[in-house]
Amino acid sequence: MSVVFCYDSSNDAKMYELQKEYDGAIKMNGYDKALVSFKGLEKTGGVPVHQALASYCDEEQPDFTVVAPDVNLARPELSVSEHMIKAVKSNVIVLKIPKDLQ
Repeated sequence: MSVVFCYDSSNDAKMYELQKEYDGAIKMNGYDKALVSFKGLEKTGGVPVHQALASYCDEEQPDFTVVAPDVNLARPELSVSEHMIKAVKSNVIVLKIPKDLQ
């Protein structure tokens, strides 16, 4: 299983910090790094995040994709999760995150 984060190469420092955070959380929760990993997906300029992630999923052909919509968006139809639900070919699991965890 991979946790995939899409980033722009101009933000390498943020990507590095995020990877350290996820790697630490994976280790702290006792997950085997061979089974659970963090992957940074560098996107090309001008390509929307949802399109880069959907293309990645189509290439990797996972059994399922998990998305967590941003509950604070005023227009959920613009969310990456909404686009992923419509675009990816694998099954999609929607994880609801309570507003108090945002």
